[in-house]
Amino acid sequence: MSNINLHTQNINFCNVADQPRNRHAAISQARTLWRWMCKASQVHFQRRRLARLSPSALNDIGISREVALREAGRPFWDFPESR
Repeated sequence: MSNINLHTQNINFCNVADQPRNRHAAISQARTLWRWMCKASQVHFQRRRLARLSPSALNDIGISREVALREAGRPFWDFPESR
């Protein structure tokens, strides 16, 4: 078994970030992914809260229990782009 000194090895796991332009693109893609994940998380929690609303609260916002449960049952990645 050979010993590898990681402090002197130049280990590059991602060639995408080698050049400044590619690094900028990778950072931009990471930010876009982060924003999408935050939005998906918000929608997921909003749908969970919607499913727990009381009948009177659902009546106040003008939707039926069936519509609320159908919306709450949608997957977290299924959300309108305009949000």
